Amino acid sequence: MAEDRRLNVLVASVDGSFCDTVETCGSETIAAFKTSIKQKYGPVAGIKLTLDEVELRDNRLVREYNISEESFISMSVTSTGAYEVEEPSSAGVIEAKEIRIYVGFLSTKKRGFDIDVDQSTTIEGLKALIMS
Repeated sequence: MAEDRRLNVLVASVDGSFCDTVETCGSETIAAFKTSIKQKYGPVAGIKLTLDEVELRDNRLVREYNISEESFISMSVTSTGAYEVEEPSSAGVIEAKEIRIYVGFLSTKKRGFDIDVDQSTTIEGLKALIMS
């Protein structure tokens, strides 16, 4: 198996408040990569990373996006300061505000994709999102 080489990837915020190289490797998850960014950038509640207009998903690996040292990652910060905490419901369960669904294609070579929906999205609404 090939060595999982360390990469220094350029990450810049869209508002220009942050631009630096961040170390990662192909076997690291995007969530772990975001943690490395937060260590350099400071406390933030949410970071959205994009590469070539594709949002990087937390549960995927860096290598799945073919990120290299030549890559340029754009970062959007949803808020700064204290971390946001979801309030538990009366039953003591944290309620999801958004659901991520992976849509894959079994019979074609089309690449799958993620769709973010909320709990009120109907099946018809989901079908419309998939077809768009």
